Amino acid sequence: MWREKRERYAPRATELPAEMKLAMLPFFPARLLEEIRFVQLRGDSIEFPKAKPREPADFPFWEHAHGHLFLDVLVMNRRLTERQLFHSLVHAMQMRRLGPERYVQTYLRALARTESRLGVPFEIQAFNLEARYATAPGEGFAVEDQVEMWVRKKLY
Repeated sequence: MWREKRERYAPRATELPAEMKLAMLPFFPARLLEEIRFVQLRGDSIEFPKAKPREPADFPFWEHAHGHLFLDVLVMNRRLTERQLFHSLVHAMQMRRLGPERYVQTYLRALARTESRLGVPFEIQAFNLEARYATAPGEGFAVEDQVEMWVRKKLY
C-alpha cells in the first residue's frame, strides 16, 4: 500500500522549501534533502485502512499524525514545521539504510509487539534525535551516523 500511496502523491510533490533544506543541512546529507519531495494537503488528509495494533495494516496510521513518508515523498496533513521535517527525515535515513521492505516489516513487527508506536525503535530514535535537534538546532550532528550506530548495535 505504501508504494501505491507514493505513486498517488508523487505527481503533486515539490522540492522541500529552500529555507528548510538549509536548516536541515547540518544534520542530513545534501543528496537526501534533494531527493525528498513534499506534498502539503489542503482540506483533505491521507486515508488509511483502520487496524488494531495486533492486526496491522500494510502501513501504520495514527489519527493524530502530522504526515507520512512514502519512500521519498513526504505527505503532510498539517503545515510542515522544521521539527516535523527533521523527524520525517530521520525516518527517511532509517528507511534508506535498511531498505523500504525491511523497514516496514521491522516497524510493523515492533508495533504489534509493543502495541504502541512510541515503543517502536524507529520512533524512539526519531523522537530522541528530534528532541536533541529542538534543544540546539544550531549545533549540527550527523543523523546518518546515529542511524548507522543503531544498525550496528541491532537496536531496531
